[in-house]
Amino acid sequence: MFVDNPKLDELRQGDILRRVYYPEASGTDLCIDATPVEPLEQTLAASPVIETDRRNFKWLSGRIRFLLRGYVIVISQCCDLELKGRLPKAHAIVLAPILDVPPTISGDTDKLRKLELNDIRDFTNYFHLTQHPPLASNCIVNLNRLFSVSNNDFSDLLSRKVLEMTVDARFTLKKKLQYNFSRPAGDDDHLYSSPSPEPPSAATGS
Repeated sequence: MFVDNPKLDELRQGDILRRVYYPEASGTDLCIDATPVEPLEQTLAASPVIETDRRNFKWLSGRIRFLLRGYVIVISQCCDLELKGRLPKAHAIVLAPILDVPPTISGDTDKLRKLELNDIRDFTNYFHLTQHPPLASNCIVNLNRLFSVSNNDFSDLLSRKVLEMTVDARFTLKKKLQYNFSRPAGDDDHLYSSPSPEPPSAATGS
């Protein structure tokens, strides 16, 4: 799943980074309805609230504590991580924490087998990662736990890179992301040699 000698001078989708702070809760679990007291230590992406005249938007921002620190995976597409000067083209870099396999899956042989296959039809919001040093064990990426950081943090993130996916593994991750988020293929998909899965054919009588 991972190459033996990762390129430490570039970030790519599927790269594993060490010792990165990430939110304890999913962004979908948060509801912001007021502006907190300054200063903001960490600013969450602003949420629009329609004012009473329904013509103007009032932008409210809140803060979230980044309590946990550990391994994360780069979710941003490779084309968004291409440098424009010293920073990536995209203004934000999307990441996700790497988590232990839930006990409800690790304790069920059939569920664990399906998880390890990384088939888009099973566990659509989970992506399984095979153990590879420095990862101590098999683990998962929960695609419901995405968060983003500014592209100004690019150099710091790059210094924390420890693993890089093989082309085949990155293609599998890309398919899972496209299926889970119903998003179109990226500009860099031509770099992957693996063909897209054919849709199931209609049953025909003999």
